[in-house]
Amino acid sequence: MLRSSDDDAMRSIILQMISTLAENESLTQIVKNKIEEDEQTNFNLLVNLIQKDPLRYRSLPSLACQLWMLLGQDSQFITTEIVDNVFTSLTKQLNKTGDKNIFFVFEKLRMVSDILRLSISPSNASTQIEVKNPIWVTTLNLLTELQVISEPIYYAFCAIHCHISHKIQSTPIEQELIKNHSYIKFLKQSVAALLSSENVRFKLLALGM
Repeated sequence: MLRSSDDDAMRSIILQMISTLAENESLTQIVKNKIEEDEQTNFNLLVNLIQKDPLRYRSLPSLACQLWMLLGQDSQFITTEIVDNVFTSLTKQLNKTGDKNIFFVFEKLRMVSDILRLSISPSNASTQIEVKNPIWVTTLNLLTELQVISEPIYYAFCAIHCHISHKIQSTPIEQELIKNHSYIKFLKQSVAALLSSENVRFKLLALGM
C-alpha cells in the first residue's frame, strides 16, 4: 500500500501505523526484516520518503524518519551519506522561518539529529572528521546564529552536540565549537528549555547531557 498509493496523506497514515507496530518489541524485528527485504529488492522507498522536502510534503518525511529510527542502528540502509544529504538539504531550509510549513523542517531536523546521535559514532567515521567540518557542524553554527525558539530545534541542537562530544570524550570539533560564546549560550538555553519540557524524551536528553 505504501508503494502503490500516490496520496501523501494516506502514506503518512500508513507510515504511522507501521511505526506503531515497530514500537511493539515482539514485532520490531519482523517489521525491520520486512522493510529491509523490501528496500533491497525494490527501489529505496523509505530512503526516498526521508529525503523529501518537508516544506512541500509536511509530516511525511518526518514520519519516515521516525520509522527509520525505530528500526534500529544496525539497519543496513542507514548510511552516513544519506544522513549527510538530509542535513545538507535541511540546512538550506532552516532560514526560511517565515514559511508556513517551517515547523515540519524543524521536526525533520529533530528526527535526523536523533538518528545521527543514536546510529553513527564519530569513532567509526572517516578520519576527515578532524580535518574538515561535516555538514552537521554547519547546521549547529547556523542554529546558533538563527536563535530559533523551538523545542524541536533545541532537541536537534543538543542531539548533534551529543554526537560530536561522543558521550564523554572531547573531540577536536567540540573543542573548537565551545570557544564560541554564542554556541555555549545557545547550548545552555537549549538544555534549560528541554529540562522544563513536558515531553519526557526531550527531558531525558537534557538530563543525560
